[in-house]
Amino acid sequence: MQAAPASWHVGDLVQLFVHEWNAEKNDWHDEPIAFTQGTVTPRRMVNGALFLLGTGDQQRTAAWKKEATLPRGRYLVKAFLDSKHKVEKTPAAILSTDDYYGAAEISKARWREGFKNAEVVSGEVLKESQGASE
Repeated sequence: MQAAPASWHVGDLVQLFVHEWNAEKNDWHDEPIAFTQGTVTPRRMVNGALFLLGTGDQQRTAAWKKEATLPRGRYLVKAFLDSKHKVEKTPAAILSTDDYYGAAEISKARWREGFKNAEVVSGEVLKESQGASE
């Protein structure tokens, strides 16, 4: 994420959950497909390794073994801000709807390996109207 919201402070921890578009339901998948967390840097960025989450889809799992990237497409990135320092107290904590900040859609995501090839979303486009439920 670049251009983190002005209300976020350098050093604040942010968790980002990536949700895939479900064309059958014409809505976002309820469960995230990927996750990362990082801290706000002095350059107003949040970055980290993207962890692909198991979905129970055997075809997808097999594809990930060959190439550990998400397919091109439409995704929703939900941002959760750890303003209460929950992760500091419990390092494995997953933030909840109480920590939800907003979401941004990436309409034509092209996921590739490596930080220099990372898919980027601007914090300036985060919108709370996208729903907080993970």
